[in-house]
Amino acid sequence: IEFTEKNGRCLIRNICGYAFKNFLFIDQGDEVNRVENIQLNPINTFYGDWPANYILNWQFVDKTNAAVKIGSSDLLELKDVFCFGFWIGINIKQFSALPPNGIFISRIIFSKTQFGTSTKTSDWNLNPLNWPLCTAITVYADSLSASKNEIKFVNCQLFRSLSQAFDAANINDLSLHEIGFYASNELNQGISTQVIKTNNCRQVKILGSYIEQEPSNILGNYISINNTNGFVIANNTYEGQTLAGSNIFINNSIAGRLNNNIENGTTGTGVGQLGS
Repeated sequence: IEFTEKNGRCLIRNICGYAFKNFLFIDQGDEVNRVENIQLNPINTFYGDWPANYILNWQFVDKTNAAVKIGSSDLLELKDVFCFGFWIGINIKQFSALPPNGIFISRIIFSKTQFGTSTKTSDWNLNPLNWPLCTAITVYADSLSASKNEIKFVNCQLFRSLSQAFDAANINDLSLHEIGFYASNELNQGISTQVIKTNNCRQVKILGSYIEQEPSNILGNYISINNTNGFVIANNTYEGQTLAGSNIFINNSIAGRLNNNIENGTTGTGVGQLGS
């Protein structure tokens, strides 16, 4: 489904199925597009056990393949979307002349993004250990704008991303409210990994979320804030890694506040690194 010519006031809803490549692509949206009640699940589409039908071979030929791609779209609302699989869950990016702007996303569930139903390489024609490591949600603009992009995620759930779950760059006004990040970084492990990463952003808010590393990734950190002006990280719960002093990395960022963040069941505490 593609709306990439100039468009506005479009309503896309009540769709149940699956796609080999990008399911939905919206760009150059004028105002008030709505996408709601979408279920992308291969079980609804293919006969036989999955992944025995090898749909993943099609999904991962193109490493930019995403369930939902959003470019410039003024006041777009995306809600009540369930997705199983795909290389990237949501790819918000500047695909044309204008950057993404005014996007509200709520009540989405993405499971096993860039992955499948099993970590056993014998289940696939492709070996997941050889795949480039992407993210469940990517939010990019070509450059940081003085005007606000206003991109907000509320009450969403992300399960078992292959590497980091959320990656944003060059966004002015980004909010993550009440997001559940479960068992992130399933394969991409080590001290340099993180569940959430921002770079060259402004006015970033991460509030009231549950942020969990894949339990075997004991060295990864939860949040990495880089080159960011204005950020609030508050009322979050962390779980999954055991390296003390490494749960939040803040590098070359200013005007930030951390408050009332709690880590459950591990020894990792405090901010791991403060840059200038």
